[in-house]
Amino acid sequence: NWRIAMAFDFMGRDRLNYSFKAAGGIIIGDKLWVKLPREIERVQQRNNFRIETPKRSFLELTLAKKRYSLILENISLGGAYCRARRSLKSGLIRLPVEKDSGIEELRLVIPTAEKSVEIYVQHSRIARIVKDPDKRLLAYGIEFIEVGREEKARLTRIIYDLQRQFLKRRLK
Repeated sequence: NWRIAMAFDFMGRDRLNYSFKAAGGIIIGDKLWVKLPREIERVQQRNNFRIETPKRSFLELTLAKKRYSLILENISLGGAYCRARRSLKSGLIRLPVEKDSGIEELRLVIPTAEKSVEIYVQHSRIARIVKDPDKRLLAYGIEFIEVGREEKARLTRIIYDLQRQFLKRRLK
C-alpha cells in the first residue's frame, strides 16, 4: 500500500495562481478524488503589488493616430490593468495591438478627493490581452517600461494613498 504525492496548480476566478500538495486519492472512473488540505497557497508572481483604482480612473493612449480611453481597473509601479468601455454585444472597442506591442506615451488619470492626478508613461508594452468572460469585455495588461523620475514618484504617492484608503475601509 503506497501513497502518491501530487502537486496541483490552478488559476482561481480572481485570476490569481494557487497551489497545493496532496497525497493519496481515489480514482473512480475517469475522475481523481483528492482530499483538499486545510490551506491552499496563493502564489504571488509580481514584483510590485497592484491596487484597485477609484471609479472614473482611465488610461488614454493614441494608436495609429486614433485616441483611445480605457477604464483603469488597477495599477502598480510596474504596470496597469484596464478594459475596453463597450461590451462585446454592443460592439467591442479593440485596440489595434497584439501582445508585446509597444506603446509610446500613455496617460493615467486617477481621481482623488482634491483633484485628478495625471501620470505620463513614456514607453510601455501590451503584456497580455484577456477576454473577460464575466464582464464580456477585452482587458489589457500593460507593462510600464520607461517612466520619468518625477512621474514615478507621483505614481508611487498615488499608489500609497490608495493603499491607505483601502486599509482604512477594511478597518471599518
